[in-house]
Amino acid sequence: HLRASLHLLTMTLPRTFVRQIADRMACGLAIILRASYHFFETPNDWAFMGDTLDMLANHSVSRVFVFDGIASTVEHAIPVETERAAKGREERPSLSKEASSALARILTRFVLGFYQRDLTLQVPAMLCLEKLYRHKVDLLLDAAVKKTSAECGSKDSVSEFDPLASVPDKDLWQNIAVAVYSVCRSVDVDVSRNGVECFQRIILRTGIDQIAQEKWVAVLYLIINKQPPTTADVSRGNTFSLLGQLLNMVLPSLSYSKDNRDDLVDLIHATASLAQDNLQQGRRGSVSPLFQKTLQTVTYLSNNMVTEEWTGEPEFSAWASETLLHELEKVGAAGASLKNQEAIKRPAATPPAAAKTTPTVLRSNTGEHAQETETHIKREKEVETEIEKSVIHASEELAEPIEDETEEHYASDFEEDDTETSEQYL
Repeated sequence: HLRASLHLLTMTLPRTFVRQIADRMACGLAIILRASYHFFETPNDWAFMGDTLDMLANHSVSRVFVFDGIASTVEHAIPVETERAAKGREERPSLSKEASSALARILTRFVLGFYQRDLTLQVPAMLCLEKLYRHKVDLLLDAAVKKTSAECGSKDSVSEFDPLASVPDKDLWQNIAVAVYSVCRSVDVDVSRNGVECFQRIILRTGIDQIAQEKWVAVLYLIINKQPPTTADVSRGNTFSLLGQLLNMVLPSLSYSKDNRDDLVDLIHATASLAQDNLQQGRRGSVSPLFQKTLQTVTYLSNNMVTEEWTGEPEFSAWASETLLHELEKVGAAGASLKNQEAIKRPAATPPAAAKTTPTVLRSNTGEHAQETETHIKREKEVETEIEKSVIHASEELAEPIEDETEEHYASDFEEDDTETSEQYL
């Protein structure tokens, strides 16, 4: 009767009338969702619920009720770890895979500002989406474990699945990567910081072999092409740091594939160009956080590419390291990199076309960066002082004024909003 009544309301009321009572409809639906979510069982039930919530979220007066209904349901149905371990806790019906998918779709749109570009609930929606994503991953991995155990007659295979690194739902992961990165590039410092932390918890902990290589390339292009304006120096420094971390994580495995070579060359050139812009903008007047973070990221990445611990294709890696190092040399800040590289053997930097195509052994599918060796850690500590000196030296050496670039100069680069991206992936 509940489902029939809801269908009757949403299918028979004129749109003009719904617009007038959207807040009351959303409030009632939020209460129904929180109290009766376990009565919705089939994919069709949750498709209807998702479509109704989506329709109501398009009205500003009802949007907050839609989010509150979803957030309270997720908090109630998906307990935190401490609640799970507590004895005597009331058993609650969990959200199904279909429910998780339907609610994640609405939350993703909240994060992207899909509803009239309203970003007021962006961070709470992202954190709720992260919890829902972890829950769905657990459900899918549990199902995979049960299936494997039934086929093998053993539960030994359970340890093969790492819930933090595994990606059983590729489409949901991709949507979340786009949504979370949109938070990282917010011009608001606190919002950007929350986005970076979430990106590190999800994307940078993903097993490299869990995602197709072309998808990793697509995420790298997304980060490069969707940058905050240089006036938002903290946020832009955050996104460039994420770019460096992701390159450091995926380049070793991507660099051996011929199919990826053209894209990787473009990505390295684009990263170098982005570093050049950051370094130029970051030294206006005094050395800014953007300058420092760009310098640290490029220094670490270019150095790491030519160490013995780096497992990428040697010739391509040497070329990429030289390309990035050249940007530091332009601003007189390459001292730390040059000193660091004197202590290591590095192959000659050759064009990437001459690179070998022998297979490589992928990193552990936990998705985390391989642990730095003691030698590498010592080397990085020695470089820290040199980086600081390079920052001071660069700011003093390059005192020439730079022509101011107006906001209009950057407007064309950022006039696209995330609506197009959300429609592409959702």
